[in-house]
Amino acid sequence: MKKLLYFAFVLGVLFLTASCEREGVIYQPADDEASVTFFSTKAVYEMVAEDGNKIVVDLYRGITTSALSVPVTITDNTGGVFVADKNQFDFAAGENKASITFNYGDINALDFGKYTLSIAIDDATLVAPSGNKKVDVTAYRKVTKVSKGYGLYYSDWFEESWDQELLAVVEVPGMYYLPDCWVAGTDFSFTMEGGQPVFPAIIETGYSYGSYGAMYMYVDQATTTYGAPAPSYNPTDNYIQYYAVYRVAEGAFALSYEIFELPDGVTL
Repeated sequence: MKKLLYFAFVLGVLFLTASCEREGVIYQPADDEASVTFFSTKAVYEMVAEDGNKIVVDLYRGITTSALSVPVTITDNTGGVFVADKNQFDFAAGENKASITFNYGDINALDFGKYTLSIAIDDATLVAPSGNKKVDVTAYRKVTKVSKGYGLYYSDWFEESWDQELLAVVEVPGMYYLPDCWVAGTDFSFTMEGGQPVFPAIIETGYSYGSYGAMYMYVDQATTTYGAPAPSYNPTDNYIQYYAVYRVAEGAFALSYEIFELPDGVTL
């Protein structure tokens, strides 16, 4: 069974009416207008064996008079792990929902990181007023996370510290999450290998820096390009430290560091 966990920017009543800029005027779509939309701009799927090695992404429409095919551009960031069954959404006459299925191999062979892709409608004229032309999809294997308590996190970007929970993954010894770290709803993950922490090369912070947009921490670049120390664990003082380059789409801001003091009584 597909388990769709989360939708951001919930659609609401969209298909048949949409307010125009002029107050008091209601938009009425034409009979031959498609009025298609994704239900949201973001969707997160938790993959389980019962899904049958697939996730299904849906597109909706408000006008269902005739059959309609909606070509899309799929940007695959999974390295070929997910394979789409087609590159268009096909509505039969009378149907208000069409789907694209993304198949993947043996779920037990997949790692526990994020798999991401995006789907964008090629023809913007098919999209309903105020509709969602694109959806960013994130999928990951279901894991069991247990709390190890709260430590203290310090971010040099914010020059602030806060209480931070540490979660351990039951299925993968040595894998941990820092939930809702920079921003609520966005987790950081890392693994312990050879007694030292290994962070993703690029960390999605969930933080939007004004007009610059989404900010990411480039951990590998801090070491390979700028010569910063690799992420490290200090067992004596029981903290993790890692350096990162703080980047947005237009370029890099700075090189600095993050520190997490582990919860009392927890060692890695």
